[in-house]
Amino acid sequence: MSSAGTPPAPAWTAAFLTMARELWIVKDRQRVLEALLAQQGILAPEAVSSYQPDATIQAALDRECRAWIERLLVDLNPAPGG
Repeated sequence: MSSAGTPPAPAWTAAFLTMARELWIVKDRQRVLEALLAQQGILAPEAVSSYQPDATIQAALDRECRAWIERLLVDLNPAPGG
């Protein structure tokens, strides 16, 4: 660990590259899926960007986001000896 409490550069670099690669895959697949749904007349092209989740869905998204961030932080700051 550095004096600022951050993991060494290789851990950040690997994590960043993994996240960037995975994010691109998700974005690419989402765009393709939205285009296919629009072409089939199942979903209007602007439907995803204008969607407003209800309280139940938003709460689930918030929980999933917090859990994802916690997993990421654990991976970036592993416990000593583990």
